[in-house]
Amino acid sequence: MQVRSISNWALGDLAAAAPVRYGKQDLQQLAAKYGVSYNSLLNWRTVAAAYAESERQTGNPFSVDEVFAHQHDRVELVKSKVWTVSEARELVRSLNGLDGLRDPGDDPGWTDRSDLIGKGRPCVYRLLDEGGTVIRVGQASGDLRARLRGYHREAWWGDVAGLETLAVAPEALTVAEAHVIHRLHPRHNSHCPVCGTRPSRR
Repeated sequence: MQVRSISNWALGDLAAAAPVRYGKQDLQQLAAKYGVSYNSLLNWRTVAAAYAESERQTGNPFSVDEVFAHQHDRVELVKSKVWTVSEARELVRSLNGLDGLRDPGDDPGWTDRSDLIGKGRPCVYRLLDEGGTVIRVGQASGDLRARLRGYHREAWWGDVAGLETLAVAPEALTVAEAHVIHRLHPRHNSHCPVCGTRPSRR
């Protein structure tokens, strides 16, 4: 693996500047060339597209710009002060209504609960592959069986080997689901609703 000798901004710009040329395979080759992960390159492309060149010199590290990239007032935020990554993440959590909620990823109530299917109980669910990796997170306010049936035509459905659920109050479903996606970044969720990261589909 080669040592990276180009900045995250420059790599993001390179990936974003030629969307037609750089398909998935080419982006993977570009990532390998500079010794970075494919998923990181996708993130940096998103960040580079979010900020004009004149908006990047704020004294903040790239990782802070990355945290704020999907906020509508991101430019004002990065120009307002020099942030630590933890401060930026905490603010994003607050802006997205996640402050003060216990992280459901740590909740001991997660269990293999196939018995909930068809019972109409509100829950957040995690779909696991045969290795135990969470590959999709979602919520069901009613019939979980019907919710899961909607995935049967998805190409990745054959990878599902397990189901875990966590009972959640109906009013907390969306926030709890966002928390779990943000913690795990499952590869078959389209994006993280907290930070906007788009997971790798590898």
